[in-house]
Amino acid sequence: MSHPSQYQHFNADNLDYPSRRRRSADGRFLDWGNPRTKPSPFDEIRWPKIDPSQCKFCGRRYTLACILAMLPDQDTCEKLCHLFCATVFPLIPLLHLPSFADDFRAFWEETDSTGRHDAEIGPFVRKKPGFVCLLSSILFATLASVSPLRLKNVLGDDIDLAPGDMYFPAVASGMLTGFPRKPSLYTLAGYIFAQSQFVREEDFPDSQEFINTAFRIALGMGLHRDIPEAGFSVAEREMRRRLWWYILHLDVMSSASSGLSPLFIDEKMANTDMVSPYYQNEGVATEEHRQSENETPPYFLLSLD
Repeated sequence: MSHPSQYQHFNADNLDYPSRRRRSADGRFLDWGNPRTKPSPFDEIRWPKIDPSQCKFCGRRYTLACILAMLPDQDTCEKLCHLFCATVFPLIPLLHLPSFADDFRAFWEETDSTGRHDAEIGPFVRKKPGFVCLLSSILFATLASVSPLRLKNVLGDDIDLAPGDMYFPAVASGMLTGFPRKPSLYTLAGYIFAQSQFVREEDFPDSQEFINTAFRIALGMGLHRDIPEAGFSVAEREMRRRLWWYILHLDVMSSASSGLSPLFIDEKMANTDMVSPYYQNEGVATEEHRQSENETPPYFLLSLD
């Protein structure tokens, strides 16, 4: 009897390597090639063939709508983002937070909260698809960094989230938006946020591949060059600087730990300015307007209300 093509059959206990014989229930060996002794395939365990490109919830190929359906609700995302700014961001300050807060509001204003995998993608996600990767990576980094007790106190007992629940959306959304072949500031930042959770100070020599990838992508995006006439917004310029200098920080830490030469060895190859200790706003031209003597620099402020 033939078996359906969507199933494959395997029973490891009945195999006798390297021969082509099969052990029967009474201990005898039966030749696989003999049609008289070959058992029906339905006598064995049937394992469905799983296509990794198909969503396990809707059965279709993964799309950004599938990733959006995997995200927590807006209230949970807001709480995790606040935790992120208090725990992860002070150590990995890659974002221009006022700009991120604006994008966060715009994202949830158009996002379908019903969790439908066939929901239509809104204009904001079509314009900035990398934001989905960034948000997923932020949620993963927060879940991986914050203690379970603190998460329980912030999220409550009804919400059960594990780091693995957000790691797959972070990786899959990056691939769906073209990373690393077509990177953006948001996808590169999301990549660094996610992969940095696997780096430990004593294990920096084992992080060469991650750092090398981030460094090469940064060079390809031109983050090492500050070109005023490029037309970048204030937020984009600041985020480009933060990404570049943090990647160099990783390079130096990895070099000092492993004893290998750093990737960045010639200061003449880059002219990127240092990051600003405060957040500049669009249309503000002078430092006097940006910060007064009595003003406290909003280093890690994020208002999502």
